[in-house]
Amino acid sequence: MNVEPRLLLNRFFSRKLRVAGFQALQDVPACVSLWLVLVLIAAASADGADRDTEARDDSLIPVGVARIDVTPDGPIRQNGYAARKTESTGVAQRLWAKALALGSDEQGPAILVTVDNCLVPAAVTDEVARRLEKAAQIRRERFVVCASHTHAGPCLKGAAPFIFGEPTPPDQQARIDRYTEQFTGWLEKVALDALAARRPGRLAWAQGRVGFAANRRVVKDGHWVRMGPNLAGPVDHDLPMLRVTDPDGRLRAVLVNYACHAVTVRSYQIHGDWPGSAQSALEAKHPGVTAMVSAGCGADANPNPFVEAEVDRHGQAVADEVERLLAGPLRPVRGLPECRLERIELPLDTLPTRDQWQQQAAGTDRPAYYARIVLERLGRGIEPPASFPYLIQTWSFGDHLGMVFLAGEVVADYSLRLKKELGGDLWVTAYANDVPCYIASRRVIQEGGYEVDGSRPTFDKPARLALETEDRIVAAVHGLLPGRKTTPREPPAEAAGERPNILWITCEDMSLNLGCFGDAYAVTPNLDRLAARGVRYTHVFSHAGVCAPSRSGLITGMYPTSLGSHHMRCSTTLPGFVKCFPEYLRNAGYFCTNQSKTDYNFPVPPGAWDVPGGVKAHWRNRRPGQPFFAVFNLTVTHESRIRAKYEKLEHDPAQAVLPPYLPDTPLVRRDWARYHDLVTQMDAQAGRLLGQLEEDGLADDTIVFFFSDQGVGLPRAKQWIYDAGTHVPLIVSFPEKYRRWAPAERGSAVDRLVGFVDLGPSVLSLAGLDIPAHVQGVPFLGPRAGQPREYVYGVRDRMDERYDMSRTVRDRRYKYHRNYFPARPFAPWLDYMEKLATLQEWRRLKAEGKLSGVTAFFMQDAKPVEELYDIQADPHEQVNLADSPEHRQVLERLRAVHFAWVRETLDLGLLPEQELRDRAHGSSEYELARRGDASFPVERIFEAAVLSGQRLDGLQEMLKRCDDPDSAVRFWGVIGLTNAAAQDEASVAVLQKTLQDPSIEVRLAAAEALCQIERPHDALPVLTKGLTHSSEWVRLQAANSLDRIGEQARPAIDAIRKVYEDPRDENLFVRWVLGHTLKQLARKADKR
Repeated sequence: MNVEPRLLLNRFFSRKLRVAGFQALQDVPACVSLWLVLVLIAAASADGADRDTEARDDSLIPVGVARIDVTPDGPIRQNGYAARKTESTGVAQRLWAKALALGSDEQGPAILVTVDNCLVPAAVTDEVARRLEKAAQIRRERFVVCASHTHAGPCLKGAAPFIFGEPTPPDQQARIDRYTEQFTGWLEKVALDALAARRPGRLAWAQGRVGFAANRRVVKDGHWVRMGPNLAGPVDHDLPMLRVTDPDGRLRAVLVNYACHAVTVRSYQIHGDWPGSAQSALEAKHPGVTAMVSAGCGADANPNPFVEAEVDRHGQAVADEVERLLAGPLRPVRGLPECRLERIELPLDTLPTRDQWQQQAAGTDRPAYYARIVLERLGRGIEPPASFPYLIQTWSFGDHLGMVFLAGEVVADYSLRLKKELGGDLWVTAYANDVPCYIASRRVIQEGGYEVDGSRPTFDKPARLALETEDRIVAAVHGLLPGRKTTPREPPAEAAGERPNILWITCEDMSLNLGCFGDAYAVTPNLDRLAARGVRYTHVFSHAGVCAPSRSGLITGMYPTSLGSHHMRCSTTLPGFVKCFPEYLRNAGYFCTNQSKTDYNFPVPPGAWDVPGGVKAHWRNRRPGQPFFAVFNLTVTHESRIRAKYEKLEHDPAQAVLPPYLPDTPLVRRDWARYHDLVTQMDAQAGRLLGQLEEDGLADDTIVFFFSDQGVGLPRAKQWIYDAGTHVPLIVSFPEKYRRWAPAERGSAVDRLVGFVDLGPSVLSLAGLDIPAHVQGVPFLGPRAGQPREYVYGVRDRMDERYDMSRTVRDRRYKYHRNYFPARPFAPWLDYMEKLATLQEWRRLKAEGKLSGVTAFFMQDAKPVEELYDIQADPHEQVNLADSPEHRQVLERLRAVHFAWVRETLDLGLLPEQELRDRAHGSSEYELARRGDASFPVERIFEAAVLSGQRLDGLQEMLKRCDDPDSAVRFWGVIGLTNAAAQDEASVAVLQKTLQDPSIEVRLAAAEALCQIERPHDALPVLTKGLTHSSEWVRLQAANSLDRIGEQARPAIDAIRKVYEDPRDENLFVRWVLGHTLKQLARKADKR
């Protein structure tokens, strides 16, 4: 080499040296100069290769991001709340406009701008678009402005012109006009800055879910009543996110969309509301990254809770979900969007007459002010318009992602319908380009209310929208996205006819007490005939012994402990991708009805059923030729009917053969006979439904299922997870044309293990539909039937007012139980079930000391940690083999299966109930469990729960868990000390310290533990205070603790009585517990 190495470095690599940290070549030691030459030549070659690779990488596109502060520099009127009558008084949070530019000049860039403002009128958007077309040749369809809809931002000229119901003072209007001019210039600048900042980048997207939005329209009998949370109303909880990264994967920007009014901040302070707080949280977590938030179709949704103090928490919920999505996996977005735009005309309903305007003008409110405006215009010859222009815009990223931008305040029905018809990978933004008014759906228009009529004067609309508005907008979106695979709402009859009708006849609270299942005492001729032409499944199990958790898994194909729907009478939030399985059938053209019972422990999603209940929920109301899935739930066998008044018994109690787990007394025999009478009545009802199928000529096209929701409604069966409570009959009858899917000959019995989570996937399989990846059930019928399962699982958590946690796993022969609260009784006082004569008899016999064997075992004050039963030899689970040396291997095998299931399904029963809801706030319980250890350290919590059952053997480990950073671990640490009844000095000291724990549920557990060892002095006030907590579940935990400590609770009797007398519905379970407490204390006082 003729060139001296230092000279070569100086000429070619001085820049790279500076980047590497050397200020000059002389900083480089001479001994490494030649080595650096070789390294840097190689690096330069690699750089060139990388650039060539980038040039060929079709996932890289030019991306620019920019931001600009749009906070007003002084007082100004704020939009959103008509009650504000003066200008803003300060700035609580800066406001921003942010721009995302995609594509090169040759490709034709597309620019999306998000801005912290309530309403951006078309005049502003169109002016910015005009300037951008002139300055950068940006075509109109490739530019969109999305407002966050914050109700604490400045007014813009022409936006909601009559919101205040009075003229705006000239000086205030002048400030609005000046700000509007500035604002228009800022939007132009931020768009141009984004164009100037373009460099290679990648796009990817994912869809999450946040749960704080709640429908705000309270409707009764089909008519709007008032504003307020309607947790059963339609709402779109999806949170789509677009991620922008550099070629090396460094994050540059995120764009998210959520459908909820930004109305929390009602003060006179300028603020971005929850969208602003979300952006701030994300940008604080990722310095240098630009966070953009747009608003979805949430015009009929408000934050819940709707209090100003929650605004940052709501924003943080969005930010937390974005963090989860950023962790992956994400779907890459390749190429640039195909952009389209259409202006359609939206008609108004019949306009008022002049006389009607004059009558309206006589008032003093905002409608009266608006009527006077209209009359003044009429006097000048200006007629109210009968329609108005409406802008719709779409960006389609091939098959990867579709974006729809709708003007106005759009209600949730639009996004729910569009995603249903055009696919779940559709991103629907509202408040885009213009806000002419509320855009109500057909349903909302028919219901009436604020979004239909009350808001019209604000937006200068003389009449409500015409009923066809929704269909016009949806049809236009379909036209703008012609390449997307659509799901027809009503497929042709000939296509539908290829799929079977499916009828579910279900009943309540019934075990295998049918003649066809071997019960000679049962009289069930109709179901016996159905079984003779179908097949009987002999090993079918509900995952819970009570209705709502049972149905929760039945309708979703997922375990309630994964969804957070495991407690009896709770309300969980479903992730956006988890659907009730009939929704998939509806998307495929089925008519889906459910005649009775939709208590799923979550609000019934609007897409679940065509008719969710009532007399119209019948296949006879479908379109001619349309396939149907119909559910008829026969309630006559429900537990409550056993104790209801009746004239006579058809079954002779003396002939009854009682299961051995029930005490044998005349009253118990009467309950068993009455139960069988009800089964016979139910059989007749099922026969009538089967007759209707024949009458309508549909029997040859319909697959019929019959099963019950859980076992018989008597103690140790319903509500418990012994087989008596979970083992149910299943009959499936196939007409000849679908016999190919029958697993056996007519009249046969099939012993395949089936869990309730398998039933929904099996229906989808019979309909020829794919099984969604998140579904935990395995189809056992149809073309997509899976391999037979080895195990079925059971769960028992809070049953009405009583907290518990037990789990089971069962194979074909053995069954394993794990009791996580062994210090609590099997059969605590349960107010609803105590009305049964059978349970009253059981308690009488216990008090008289006349129980033995399994009946005495069930009435113990404590439970073993583990139970094991040989079901073949002991079908009623009477002999616990957990301590049997001969069965040690079986015990360990099933224990390991149970532990693996808890970890695999992320069992949310490990969290105290209010703790679960708090951790999931703003999202769903299912997604909470999948965010990682920061939110749900399942291994640590589960380890603590398992250790808690070791009693004194695990004492030292339990003491350590009481000092864990995670409150759920500390909770199980305290439960371990309770199980051990630990009274040593170290344990008492830890419990005393834990009375000050930050978690109320940990404090309550510690207080109960101290009372159990008769140290109530400092503990009882903690329990008493818990009775007045804002959470009903915390109050219920406190009530249960007070009830369990017996006489130790007497000093708190006045506080107990005061809470017991609280008549609110949400206090029902607390009253049930405390009513028992007061009776027990009174009984003991009488004895003294």
